[in-house]
Amino acid sequence: ASSLSLTAKPFLVDLFERVCIGQYISNFSSTKKFRCFQPHSTLKYHGFCDDFGPMNFANVARFIEFLDNELNAYPTSKIVYSVGAGRREMTNAIFLIGAYMILKLEMTTDAIVSSFNWIDETSIETFRDATFSQADFGL
Repeated sequence: ASSLSLTAKPFLVDLFERVCIGQYISNFSSTKKFRCFQPHSTLKYHGFCDDFGPMNFANVARFIEFLDNELNAYPTSKIVYSVGAGRREMTNAIFLIGAYMILKLEMTTDAIVSSFNWIDETSIETFRDATFSQADFGL
């Protein structure tokens, strides 16, 4: 599959079963077929300096619970994970949904990597150390 450049253009991509991910779709609202899922309004990363993640395990556990609740509450709807604007938000969203795929769905790393092969490197940001100085490596 070709990579998708996500520079401030709305997009929506199927990930697995009834879950898809989208960004720059702030005016998206839930319908009978699609349920808007926005965990970033309650799950926050509190950085020390210029760091932005990854999320701690408590947030990972909450995310898994939130997504399971959405899937169970709306069994006939597709769950649309609406990611906040920006590269850091997309990076944390991919981390959380990847953790869900590993911990809840027990997917292999190859299957998870394949699920995200559409993403372009310019759309995400590497995690960094927790300082204000220029990062000389990415995590």
